[in-house]
Amino acid sequence: MDQPRKNRVRKRLAEQSRLAASPTASQDADALPLNAAEILIAEYQYAAHCAFQAHEDRARVSSYYLVSAGTAVAAILGVQQEEVLPSITTGFAAIFAVLFFVGILTLLQMIRLREAWYESAAAMNLIKEYYVKAYCDVDLVKAFAWTNKTLPMRAKAWSVAFLLALSVMLIDSCAVGGSIIFYGYGTTGDDLLFRNWAITVACALLVAQIILYRVLLHEKT
Repeated sequence: MDQPRKNRVRKRLAEQSRLAASPTASQDADALPLNAAEILIAEYQYAAHCAFQAHEDRARVSSYYLVSAGTAVAAILGVQQEEVLPSITTGFAAIFAVLFFVGILTLLQMIRLREAWYESAAAMNLIKEYYVKAYCDVDLVKAFAWTNKTLPMRAKAWSVAFLLALSVMLIDSCAVGGSIIFYGYGTTGDDLLFRNWAITVACALLVAQIILYRVLLHEKT
């Protein structure tokens, strides 16, 4: 927002505060006509904006994690040494462990954003249902593709939200496997002993995260 617009907003807010503090403010508010249509329109627009913002934030959060994971992997692959010291491999293990925990936090954010989108869509459908009941002489049902009965499930498997979350789950599960392998190599000098453990733990965590996603979004599915 540019500076002149900020100044206009400040002046408007100051004027509203001055009017609200005046003795006749409550009397003037009572005299204002109540326009239900404007209130419903404002409510619908707010819900639509929240739903759109949830979509944008979900894409932004997942992209941030994917870029972070790619940067970490590129940094590790960029290490050019003939003999990798145990301290370096232990550091790599720590980086992958941090990447896993960041992935869990990213997944929880995406779950909450999916809930926010669902709640906003449900609020929009509630207003639609009000208009359908208020204007029985007009067949508005045919104009609406979604209602609260036909709204997609929160944990719908074949959806962009789940596929983005699944990509995060795959990466942080692989990060755990990489952390175990690097830790084993740094402590024993042989990563073969830890490969089976890494694969088992990575697969188990992937399944656990999918279950977590469905459980946390299971209330209204």
